[in-house]
Amino acid sequence: MILSACSGGLEPHDAAVPKSYFAGKIYYKGGVAAWPSKDSVFAIRVVGFKVFPPKDIINEVISGNAYFNFVSLPMFVDSSSFKIDIPNSPVEIKYIAVALQFTDSLTAQRAIGVYTIDGNPNNPSSLLITKGKYFDNININVDFNNLPPQPF
Repeated sequence: MILSACSGGLEPHDAAVPKSYFAGKIYYKGGVAAWPSKDSVFAIRVVGFKVFPPKDIINEVISGNAYFNFVSLPMFVDSSSFKIDIPNSPVEIKYIAVALQFTDSLTAQRAIGVYTIDGNPNNPSSLLITKGKYFDNININVDFNNLPPQPF
């Protein structure tokens, strides 16, 4: 019984390993009433890219240059929260966007909001995420009537 309790030796427990992530909130200007029709919204995701502008969504995902969750964020809401884990820090995230997927194809994406410190969607802000560091105040505004420049 004593030996089984020491099976990990001096290795750190998972709880001791610091997590790296970025998180925040998406605000939809005009609230629920401003959303496009339900048949043109398949999923909503926040995506962080190592490369800006991202050249090809599929290759960025396959090569590990994009961070996102497969499960869609809530749709047809006034706001929603998100959290994206970064398993391989340190890394610089050069472009963070809210993407609307408009069909079931992963390549059917449109940027609808961009993380920017100065409020200018033409000037995306980047994050340097080091091991154990996190940013939990990444707020992104979405205005369906005034979309940011499309990088993909």
